[in-house]
Amino acid sequence: MKKRKNFRFISRLDIKDQYLIKSINFEGLRKVGYAKDYALKYYNENIDEIFYIDAVSSLFNKRFVKNFLEMACEKIRVPVTVGGGIKNLDQAKKILKSGADKIAINTAAVKK
Repeated sequence: MKKRKNFRFISRLDIKDQYLIKSINFEGLRKVGYAKDYALKYYNENIDEIFYIDAVSSLFNKRFVKNFLEMACEKIRVPVTVGGGIKNLDQAKKILKSGADKIAINTAAVKK
């Protein structure tokens, strides 16, 4: 019987559209590459879960990019959590149908 590890590695990828972004306190956002490429890299390095968070969706009142998610989840076989810009149940269902396993809600839950 394989011994279970006592920890999990979860990669959080801050994204804007389809790009991985980096910043300091959300100032000076800069693109560092395609988020799906980084997710695949982490998957190949045995990450346990991937958490995509659209860091600016609530700020700009936009939706999570569905096509990006379908492409990003195509080759990844670990749980994927998505957050950012999810305002209602219909949007959550679309995200789950596009490949996410879970959703994270923050701003919409607080506002309603």
